[in-house]
Amino acid sequence: QRYQDLLPQVEMVILSGSKAPGFSPQLFPWMTACAGKLGKTVLLDIRGPDLLACLEQRPDLIKPNRCEFIETFFPGLSQPDEERISEQMLQIAQLGTQVILTDGKLPVLATLDSKVQAFPVFPMDPVNTIGSGDAFAAGMASAWLQTKNLSSAIEKGIWCARQNAMCLRPGVLRDGP
Repeated sequence: QRYQDLLPQVEMVILSGSKAPGFSPQLFPWMTACAGKLGKTVLLDIRGPDLLACLEQRPDLIKPNRCEFIETFFPGLSQPDEERISEQMLQIAQLGTQVILTDGKLPVLATLDSKVQAFPVFPMDPVNTIGSGDAFAAGMASAWLQTKNLSSAIEKGIWCARQNAMCLRPGVLRDGP
């Protein structure tokens, strides 16, 4: 009930990570559906059965990393070729959900204008990459809400992930007080 009470006050819902044991498999799909019915933007940074179940609710954006995407859509296949990955991304996008795949130091892949586009990630010597995926999602969400431009949102996500990776403490964009 609390979730539904809070929904009218937000612009975007981000579901990230894994559910703790004991939660219903219908929790994330229900949360996605509730947000969608109120016209809220939904960003999913989840994987596996949770992601598959939520896709039926047509979230706006999904952002698994490459390994999570492969585990979810190509179970048992360690390394599908790039064409199969792109085809799967485009199938999801055709249903109205933009797909963004991060892959560490490799380019971010995203569905834009009915094709998969690559966004470069510039080389660096990371200090600590813990939290970089979350920093990417937060930066992308912030820019998306401001611009509704996926390219700009991805660029902001890349910048935030990079800032996080240059910090000793995880989950921050700069070290210090």
